[in-house]
Amino acid sequence: MLNSVHDHTGEHVLRDVMDLPWNLLLYVSDFLRASLPSRAPSVTLPLGIDVSRFASEGTRHGAFDRLERPVIFHPARPLPWKGVDIGLEAFVDVRSRLGRGSLVLCSGDDIIGESAVVSGLRRRLTRYAADAGVAGHVVFQDFPPLAMGDAYRGCDLVWYPTTGEEPYGLVPLEAMASERPVVVADSGGMVETVVDGVNGLVVPRGDSGALAHAALRLLDDDAGLRRRVVAGGLETARRCGIDAYAGRLENMYTAVRSGGFTGDSGHREDSGDSGDVG
Repeated sequence: MLNSVHDHTGEHVLRDVMDLPWNLLLYVSDFLRASLPSRAPSVTLPLGIDVSRFASEGTRHGAFDRLERPVIFHPARPLPWKGVDIGLEAFVDVRSRLGRGSLVLCSGDDIIGESAVVSGLRRRLTRYAADAGVAGHVVFQDFPPLAMGDAYRGCDLVWYPTTGEEPYGLVPLEAMASERPVVVADSGGMVETVVDGVNGLVVPRGDSGALAHAALRLLDDDAGLRRRVVAGGLETARRCGIDAYAGRLENMYTAVRSGGFTGDSGHREDSGDSGDVG
């Protein structure tokens, strides 16, 4: 038996399941591997993305065309632990310093079972934006999965200031593939793909001032830094293509089935060059 571990223990992961007699556990991040230890053999196998879907060349989502630049995109479900309130606070700071700009948040209309939490958070965010005088520059809109590439291409910067622990985080990789600069919080598995100053910027969780400062560096202050992290992000995305991931996953299943691979306490299947960049 082989199991892929993608999420935290709790509502979606039952702790006793981890102690079933698995032949191999595949963790998507070293963070999850440390958070959910098991007696079973294990490896870390980071997820991949379809890089061609998020290439920088392509159509841009029309929702961004009418917005004042620069446009900051926070592509996360509007839940408290996703840091949307921290992002809004930071945006107020960014806009006051630049004198311009827009923030795009996901509306969360498609989140099942969380409607009360989402609607309550949106009301608080809307009031805060109005009180801060930025309500006309904060947009709530959902994007279906197949439109995410167009959304990334329509923005100027992506941030992901999660205040909880992200098991892995595909958003930074997708933004990197789109050649958009990325700012993330030092949350869980995200720091395994985002290296501060190399392919993005990393800020402390819950620190709206640090988030605003990092965004301003990439948007207005340091063109050289922006070029470096965009180039570094594209290189990271190229190593995390879905074809390379699928190949490594297939190899894991084949090896376990044949009894030729049992995993070990320190093994990590790092991404290789996928060759599938569009």
